[in-house]
Amino acid sequence: MPISDNPISLNDVLACNFSSVAAFAFTLWDICITFDDEVKEIWTRPWSIFKIMFIFLRGGSIFAQVVSQCFYFKLQATTTVDLGVCSKLVIFQAVAGALLMFCCQFVLISRASALYSETPMVRPVLLFLYFAEIIIVTVVPLTGVSGIEYGPYCQPIDYPLSTLAFGVPPVVLDTMLFGLTMVKFYQYVQEGWGYRPLISRFMTDGIWAFALAFLIITLNTSFLAFVEGPMSSILFPWYLAIPSFVGYRLILNIILMFRPAQITTDDPFEVTTNSIRLDTFAATRISPNEFYNDPAENLVALNSIQGYPQPSDRLEYA
Repeated sequence: MPISDNPISLNDVLACNFSSVAAFAFTLWDICITFDDEVKEIWTRPWSIFKIMFIFLRGGSIFAQVVSQCFYFKLQATTTVDLGVCSKLVIFQAVAGALLMFCCQFVLISRASALYSETPMVRPVLLFLYFAEIIIVTVVPLTGVSGIEYGPYCQPIDYPLSTLAFGVPPVVLDTMLFGLTMVKFYQYVQEGWGYRPLISRFMTDGIWAFALAFLIITLNTSFLAFVEGPMSSILFPWYLAIPSFVGYRLILNIILMFRPAQITTDDPFEVTTNSIRLDTFAATRISPNEFYNDPAENLVALNSIQGYPQPSDRLEYA
């Protein structure tokens, strides 16, 4: 669609700008408070898929938000706007958001696959759904770019219903991953492992990661598809911020849970980190240093507690 001549609310435009600034401030704040851990635990590690994911999620989110907002600020200062520029900017945001979301879901799928390492069919099924989602999210929304209507400041004010394809597949996959995580957690509780701090922390990460990703994807997609005017894209900056936050936080957390620098005793039943007793070392018969080699290995090791002595046969803690 061409650029609309209809007047738009300046307050709506300002609200979108404030939302963009808030999302960027949140991203920058979290990077600042975790930068020390990033230097110690990521920069010094050998290159791996998780290290690449971490760096891309951190840097990609900042880059996408800065480029998008700088263009919008510049366009709002001009009197004439080119439709081609508007389309390219929306495509850039859509591609950046999709890539960040795909990386985040790759981390979530890795966690779920590790929990179900004894069930060979789970990983292929999840990967099939993952690649099917990539195709749908990439192809369908991009074909509807020509149907977007823009305001005088190049601000999208009306999206086609095909925009739903941008959010529905990720929500479905995230819900499935959450269900798999909760089923496994229930199984651990039934077997007596659910109270262990390490397992509890791992499952808690899965819950808040799902909740944040589900909330922002659902709300953003609903606003894009059903709200008219500049407010339709008010949550899109958070779509660039939250999935990346979820992804790199999960990677960092799984590394920090097994950081050898925090070990205070050689007794595997008393191994301690900042706030987590890693009694899983004893249950899995794996040393702390072996755990620390790679986040992917740590994920698999978490599931290896099955088949070893039950909690009732082991030393109890106060």
